[in-house]
Amino acid sequence: MWGYGGYDKDLSEATAEAAFKKSLQCGLRLIDTAAMYGDGESERLVGKFLKKLNPEERSEVLVATKYCPMPWHLNARCQLVTSLKESLERLQMEKVDLFQIHGPALSVRSIEHLAEGLADAYDAGLTTAVGVSNFNAKEIRRAHEVLTKRNVPLTSNQVEFSLLRMAPMENGLFSTCAELGVQILAYSPLGMGRLTGKYTPQNPPPGNRRFGNVPIEQMQPLLEKMKTIADVHNKTTSQVALNWIICKGAIPIPGAKNEKQAEQNAGALGWQLTKEEIEELDKMGFSGSTNFIWQHG
Repeated sequence: MWGYGGYDKDLSEATAEAAFKKSLQCGLRLIDTAAMYGDGESERLVGKFLKKLNPEERSEVLVATKYCPMPWHLNARCQLVTSLKESLERLQMEKVDLFQIHGPALSVRSIEHLAEGLADAYDAGLTTAVGVSNFNAKEIRRAHEVLTKRNVPLTSNQVEFSLLRMAPMENGLFSTCAELGVQILAYSPLGMGRLTGKYTPQNPPPGNRRFGNVPIEQMQPLLEKMKTIADVHNKTTSQVALNWIICKGAIPIPGAKNEKQAEQNAGALGWQLTKEEIEELDKMGFSGSTNFIWQHG
């Protein structure tokens, strides 16, 4: 899975396209974007890149996007469908593979109202599957109940999940999603670069990296353990971080700013941490936090 739309505002179109192509060459097949990323620019570029693929290549790529319900969207159910149609125009697609609610926190309308909008989009043939993002266990149940009544499967819940934010495993979200058959998608799986091993207290991550915001000094024992495990498997620290997520049954959505990062991400596939290594990392990871404004799940 390849996420495009993150926090690097200096990423050029050519570099992004090279990362996109390399991701596909390495076997990654699901592209995740959103209407709010770059005010639609992310979707426009993804659509542009997709158009350059030959029919066989294009048939293998799945595209996911999102709608963010805002406080002034009083009829969010209707706005959701309108937003999806606008996203499809930017993506140059007639139908998206996965359409998600970006988060419930900013909407003044109920979870049930938003879920009805997802069902409307599904019934209109605008998306193959529907999902949510940043929903907690109770919100997932509410959305699932509405969608079940409309005979629409709830496919996924995209939340921040990594060794720097293990909260979804601890607050009942994982067990609820497993019970309901909802797949967890993990955004910011590398803690916005903090779990790559390239940063130290003397060389901290630059810029505004709001997710996985654990002080780098507190992370050193975890990073050292990850490096030890990585050396055993002839892998990188970031590949250990991603493989840990896969071992937990979630699907990581790592961003890739260039070809090297795309190749690194793909290196998390095709092998598995041992039970003992997973348990060691579990003990050293961080719970992280939730907040009312964005991260409920």
